Amino acid sequence: MTKRAPELPAYRMQGQSMGRPADYYLVWCEHCRRVHRHSARDGHRTAHFAQAGNAVNPYNATGYRLRYAGTVSCPDDVMLPEERAHRLMVQRRRGMRGR
Repeated sequence: MTKRAPELPAYRMQGQSMGRPADYYLVWCEHCRRVHRHSARDGHRTAHFAQAGNAVNPYNATGYRLRYAGTVSCPDDVMLPEERAHRLMVQRRRGMRGR
């Protein structure tokens, strides 16, 4: 039985590509804890991790499907709230060490 590719929420963000306005889809990956950027259209994608040889990530076998879920103005807006809080805490600690 073939596993079906999971559907992930994708958030549109306007940016620049070669000096021209461009739209992207941003997707939060719970496995590598990063935001990935794709072309702004719904549908199936191959996982970036497959190219890096990361056998642990389950998306390597199936890829994933993107579904438009809204618009954001910053990649950090796509992160899970607990991940955003963790990154802020790490940044603050790093800032304190530099003093």
